[in-house]
Amino acid sequence: MKVRYFEYNNDPNGEKYIEVSEEKFIKDVMITEGRFYISFGNFVLECSESEYKEEAKRKRHTRYISSLSDGVYPIFEELDKNRK
Repeated sequence: MKVRYFEYNNDPNGEKYIEVSEEKFIKDVMITEGRFYISFGNFVLECSESEYKEEAKRKRHTRYISSLSDGVYPIFEELDKNRK
């Protein structure tokens, strides 16, 4: 399945996101400081910093809950290290 890349559309009259090539996305978003992105499934989507932090928090929580169900209890120092 092909990965699709989307970045914010600067045209206020258009859609919120536009699909772009992988090369353009890497150049414009991934290596530009201050721009954030999240991936899910076969989509990579530019997002705000707050959306990025919420997604990271959700993923950490999911890993934590998964580790508890596996009978592995994380050490608090490990949780603090991943909080960034």
